[in-house]
Amino acid sequence: MKYIRHEVLEELAVALRRRIGYSTRPPFITWATRHGYIEAAQCEPFTLPGRDDPSRPLTVRVYINTPHIDSQRAATVSRKAGLIPSSSPYGFEPSRLWSLEFSMLPHEALDFVPYLAGLVLAHEEGDAARVPEPPLPTRLWQPTPLQLNYGWSEAGWAVIKDFDRKKHARMRGGGGAPLPQRA
Repeated sequence: MKYIRHEVLEELAVALRRRIGYSTRPPFITWATRHGYIEAAQCEPFTLPGRDDPSRPLTVRVYINTPHIDSQRAATVSRKAGLIPSSSPYGFEPSRLWSLEFSMLPHEALDFVPYLAGLVLAHEEGDAARVPEPPLPTRLWQPTPLQLNYGWSEAGWAVIKDFDRKKHARMRGGGGAPLPQRA
């Protein structure tokens, strides 16, 4: 998972064609818009197998401009990268910006990078025509690209819904393997 996160962020940095501030712990990138705002993106596992439920699928979520991203750390990274003056009291303020949470299966993540970069650039320009078509089928909760703040790849959504259905069936005693017991 560690490598997927870094690859997604590196590809997004290239696709945005901007000077980028980069943090390794946790991994995220920041950039300045043409309007002078600092924006940020982070890629993390959304669901992953664990001791409590090894059947839980691995999914990846890209966060763009969400409160999930540490705003003080993002401001520090941006200052160090020269995106904002070191004396500036301003930095990354996710509540003032559009935001997006987009989830997918790990093997789909790099395919979605150009689409996510297109959303970033479309928001900066206020031009929905700049958003490319998603590379794979998607499930979006808003009707237009500039309103989009939550989405899934169709395959990722199907896997997570199937997992939820099976989990609830096991919990109700409706079949499936029993839940693992803690030792």
